[in-house]
Amino acid sequence: MKTREKGFFVTLTNPPLTEHTIAIRRKPLMLHVSVAAGSLARPHLNHGAQFGNDFWSGEESSHLKSDMKKVIEGLAAYQKFAWERPATSAPVVFTDGSLRVTHHAAKGKAKAGIIIIPSLINGNEILDLLPERSLVEFLCHHECDVFMIDWGNLRTDSDYSSFQKFLGEKLHRAVMKISHDHHKPLFAMGYCMGGLLLAGYEALHPNQFRGHIYVATPWDFSQKNPDDFGVIIHNWAREGLAKLACLDYMPMEWLQMMFAAVDPDLIARKYAAFAAMDPQSAEARLFVAVEDWVNGGQDLPAPLLFQAIKNWYVENNPAQGKWFLGKQKVQLKNFTTPSFVIVPQRDKIVPSFSARALYENLKNAEILEPDCGHISMMIGRKAKHDVWQPLQDWIMRQCNTQNTTTS
Repeated sequence: MKTREKGFFVTLTNPPLTEHTIAIRRKPLMLHVSVAAGSLARPHLNHGAQFGNDFWSGEESSHLKSDMKKVIEGLAAYQKFAWERPATSAPVVFTDGSLRVTHHAAKGKAKAGIIIIPSLINGNEILDLLPERSLVEFLCHHECDVFMIDWGNLRTDSDYSSFQKFLGEKLHRAVMKISHDHHKPLFAMGYCMGGLLLAGYEALHPNQFRGHIYVATPWDFSQKNPDDFGVIIHNWAREGLAKLACLDYMPMEWLQMMFAAVDPDLIARKYAAFAAMDPQSAEARLFVAVEDWVNGGQDLPAPLLFQAIKNWYVENNPAQGKWFLGKQKVQLKNFTTPSFVIVPQRDKIVPSFSARALYENLKNAEILEPDCGHISMMIGRKAKHDVWQPLQDWIMRQCNTQNTTTS
């Protein structure tokens, strides 16, 4: 961006943030502060300290004040960090209400097309976060056309009233359009909840894809570890589902609180660390890009969320073979499409046993179990070697196998 000043052009390296980015960073601010303060104070409260007005002024709490100061400095630095992820320049090739599909073309001749189905909770940006940390960019450079689903505003589109409706109709129209216009082997990849959506779609419309890729997809929602995200949601559901009946949506802040409960100390740790980072470093930019994605989630329609929590987290219907979409049962044992299941071993959002259950119930599947977490498998330093390359290798093997069969 350039501007003219006294006859000269001056490059603005730090253009002002847009209102959209400011809103994304401002919305969870009080949550960040309260969770960080609570996590720092908790060890003292466990030993009988009182969390009153004088808690932070006592001598024993002086080091806590110093720690909290670092957290506040990190939060302030994040709020005013003069960078935001540019909008994608990929062309939109399909729209239907709020849903849209962007086409990220292969750099050269494409051997396969991949439809990426993200979660409903956060956007698809994590899959194409930065040029140097982008699964989409990697696939485009390795003979793949990528088609990214963007669900859009779930609250303003009536098609998102049920899974059966938007998977059976809206997503199907998008798949049919892409399949018609791009005559190459077409694969589908679901990330986190997106994998559940892919399984639901397969049950409603079997054999539309050459292969399925399930990335950190929960399937068994059993309550095994009290700190698991699924257990936190299950406990919330006892009273929370009744609250949803009084609303037409679930505020994103409610979900953010549940995510924070998985690792209550994380907010304090990461923002204190960010305060010490060089703001001009690639590390700082990556931190901000990830945080903008995490904090950019949207409010969810209450009917859809009610169905998800009741079917998955409360009744564990997928693992029991009892998940229905209308009259259609979602049963993995009926799937014949080749599948590639990625199960991160250090995932705190989707425990490995939950994601592995999907693999164990598929007839025609391979598994990859990288030593990474829910987000690091997409943007970590080892992501390309441990996840992206094996994924691309599997896609090419499926293409070559089919070519050999038909020749």
